[in-house]
Amino acid sequence: LIGALGASVLVPLALGPAYVPATTAFAVLAIMCVFTYAAMLLANGLIARGHAWSLTSLSIVNVVAAPTLSWALVPALHRWLGLGGEAAGAAIAMTLSEVMVVTLALLRLGHGILTPRLVRTTTKCLAACAVVVVIDRRLSELAELRLVIDLVCYVAIVVLVGAVDLRE
Repeated sequence: LIGALGASVLVPLALGPAYVPATTAFAVLAIMCVFTYAAMLLANGLIARGHAWSLTSLSIVNVVAAPTLSWALVPALHRWLGLGGEAAGAAIAMTLSEVMVVTLALLRLGHGILTPRLVRTTTKCLAACAVVVVIDRRLSELAELRLVIDLVCYVAIVVLVGAVDLRE
């Protein structure tokens, strides 16, 4: 969340002004990390349930989807956003392919994988993200300081609503 919201600060800070056109791609890739993590966890679930060969089909989907989506999105986003749009298009393509992998892994694992606790926790975390996005947009004039506030707000919200159990 902080990577996505702070891309406009983090990219020039870490890489310099020449890389500012990559800001959108960085923000999208920050979001993709959530789906990549979910895909890794679900891969472990598939193996544990004896569906290791399902990983092969998921990999094939990813190998086909990512370049196909890139083929469509890279030129489209370059035309729409100009410089840096092609990187954003590739990042969106990669993120969408990860979303497909997560979706297919969830379907393969079946309904039981989405326990009520997992759904509740995920919903609370997503709601916290939405609140923090609103806070971030209202604090845009604070530059780097807003990211610290965003982080503190996110942690406070997920703890207060019980999305995170500090005893775990």
